[in-house]
Amino acid sequence: MAYAGLVVYASLYPFVGWRVVSASLWSFWFQPLPTYWTFFDVMANWLGYAPVGFLVIIALLRQSWRPPWAFVVATCLGAGLSLTLEMLQNFLPQRVPSNLDGLLNTMGVLLGALMGWFLYRCGGVARWQTARERWFLPPSAGGIVMLCVWPMGLLFPLSLPFAMGQVAERVREWLLVFLSETAWADWAQASMPSPVLRNFTPTGEFVLIALGLLGPCCVLLTVSNPGWRCRVLLLTLVITAALTTSL
Repeated sequence: MAYAGLVVYASLYPFVGWRVVSASLWSFWFQPLPTYWTFFDVMANWLGYAPVGFLVIIALLRQSWRPPWAFVVATCLGAGLSLTLEMLQNFLPQRVPSNLDGLLNTMGVLLGALMGWFLYRCGGVARWQTARERWFLPPSAGGIVMLCVWPMGLLFPLSLPFAMGQVAERVREWLLVFLSETAWADWAQASMPSPVLRNFTPTGEFVLIALGLLGPCCVLLTVSNPGWRCRVLLLTLVITAALTTSL
């Protein structure tokens, strides 16, 4: 679900300029294939959907689904997600629906599902479960997902490492837009002045970085088994943070 949300975000960003279109929402599917395309677009559409098929079929196989049914369901769900997002791109002026993108997305789902099926047949899922029981506590799925997603947030271009953005300013802007055409518009404008952002001192930056790293470490401590494995995971987390921000 987390990766599906990432795909939705990447497919519909920037979520502005929604419009009503007069043409059929499915007309793009029957158009000739695009003449102009780039290698990056092809690989992004192909490989971007591979984890969808992979994760869905692994999840179904772990729930004791039969492999053929799991493969069919994973492929249909991934292709349905791609088709829905391509259709929604009709309503966004900055996005262009494409039958080539839909075909590449479906091929990516098939690739991921095949990889998941092969991994399952080779015993990789069972080995992962054994390793997970050694390194993590039983109710640890949510924490593992949070730790896997956290490095993606570090890639956002911010002025301070490990910061997650100015939340107060973004909430203020959202509230002003939400109340702009109501009787509380003037009150909201007067009562919510724009916060003054000051530069941090070196000590302040150090404290902010330390607190930004403390959160994931606390999450890791709650889901990992105590002992030397926990210390190895903490060291891995710090190294991952340093490498990600360096990237």
